[in-house]
Order: sequence, then structure tokens, then C-alpha cells
Amino acid sequence: MNNVEKFNKDNLYIAGLRYFNKENNGIELGENLSYGIIVKDEVSDTYYNVFNLCEEYPIFRRSCYSNYTEDDEPYGSKIIYHDGLLKDGPCWLIQEKLFSDNLPGVVTLNELEKIVLYSDKYFKDRKEISRKYLRKDPIRLLKVFCKDLQSEEYMDNYFNGREIQKFKRI
Repeated sequence: MNNVEKFNKDNLYIAGLRYFNKENNGIELGENLSYGIIVKDEVSDTYYNVFNLCEEYPIFRRSCYSNYTEDDEPYGSKIIYHDGLLKDGPCWLIQEKLFSDNLPGVVTLNELEKIVLYSDKYFKDRKEISRKYLRKDPIRLLKVFCKDLQSEEYMDNYFNGREIQKFKRI
């Protein structure tokens, strides 16, 4: 799944999975279809999904500047493209840093996996991660798995309904 085992906590972000429409040059409004943990590689200044290095979804960040209507009314922050292949389909929108400043500087992959496993939010990568921990906490993980099936189906239908070839998680 991933060959990197330790991360600088200052480079870890929670991101929402959204839909990018290249023709309209924007991210569709609405809720996040899933969440993910994104890390910034300091050397190459690129971002990637901690649990899926092969994933090539575009990554966006919110700017500190607002958008304005024609009547000069602010309505949210601008979204800036940062990384990845820009095409119609899934994209990540970085939400916030994952950790507060008062925690240790290095976080292990194991710690990130446990955050995902026990989160109330839907993470599309949780199914793959849970296989590793199923024997340790089977009842809890089976409950989460059943709940995630609904979120996964909704996400799949959302992407498939936008005429993307069968949405598949890489």
C-alpha cells in the first residue's frame, strides 16, 4: 500500500474527495464524498494520498482570498489548483492540517491507519486498511465496514452519474 513509514506532522492534511469538472473549470459544490490523508513531499513540493501513492487525482487548496459576486458580495474562498493531472473526475480539496501544533513532530503510518479506522468520517481507503486490523477488533471494524458500504455506494454512484467510466479506486 505504502512504503513510507514516517511523516512530518506539519505536512499532513485532511482532504475531502470532490468532483472536478474541467469544462466548467471548477469543483462541484456539495459535501465531501470521502476523506483522505494527504501529505506534502517537501523535496518535490507535491502532494499525495498517504495510503495510495499511485492515485493521480488533482489536488486543490483554498486560498485566503474570497470570491465575490457581481454585486461585490463575498461568498467563500478561492480554490487553487496545486498538483496532479487536471481532468474531469475525482479530486482532493485540502481542508485543514491533520494535527495540532502541540503533538510530536513525526507520525507513523500505523498511527495514521488507526486515525482512519476509528474516525466517524468516511475514508475510501479504510476498507483496505481494515484488513490489517480485522483480527484485533473484528466487531467494531465490521460495524464500520457496514456503515461504509452506504457511503461507498453513494460515492460510486455520484462519480458514475457524471459519465465517468466506471469509477474505480486505484
